[in-house]
Amino acid sequence: MNWLDWIGYIASVIIVISMMMSSLVKLRIVNMTGALLFSVYGFLIGALPVGILNGFVVFVNIYQLYRLYNRNEEFRIIQPPINGDYIRCFLEHFHKQIKHYQPDFEFEISRYDVGIVTLRNMNVAGLILGKTQENKTLKINLDFVIPEYRDMKVGRHIFVANKQYFKDKGFERLVTTGKNKTHAQYLTQMGFVKLESDLFEIKL
Repeated sequence: MNWLDWIGYIASVIIVISMMMSSLVKLRIVNMTGALLFSVYGFLIGALPVGILNGFVVFVNIYQLYRLYNRNEEFRIIQPPINGDYIRCFLEHFHKQIKHYQPDFEFEISRYDVGIVTLRNMNVAGLILGKTQENKTLKINLDFVIPEYRDMKVGRHIFVANKQYFKDKGFERLVTTGKNKTHAQYLTQMGFVKLESDLFEIKL
């Protein structure tokens, strides 16, 4: 098996991986990578239909990514009852994913006094649960976005574009933990600063 065969096999594996992704953005990016490799593979072995078709797929993915990042979307923040059925069902449904990204989260709802649901085009996109602390500080114990909307837009809407929302609630500082590497990277991108160990903060 020569190096050209390896390009074809690697491209196939990447495309299969893309099909297992729930995030549309990640699916498009990974699928585009696989299609690009397949296109190169096709031209190198002289299979023009393979090269041309997958080159077209690359441009389709680029176009769709452009649409995803530039379409006008409506975001809303609502505060449902923390002890209500919806938040309880949300935590039950996403229990495994929440434990993966935020392993220190405690599922006892009575621990929290702040609950925020973010709507994206009127679809539920994420949930924040936290506890009010001294010195006008909100400890965010859960910041979870459902897989379909993990393209940073929900986080930017909450922590970048709407800091005033927290100020209006009387908070001057948000703190949270990032024990999962992916979640810690997300917090940094949202403007949180790492203080010590796995503790992060953002001043409003």
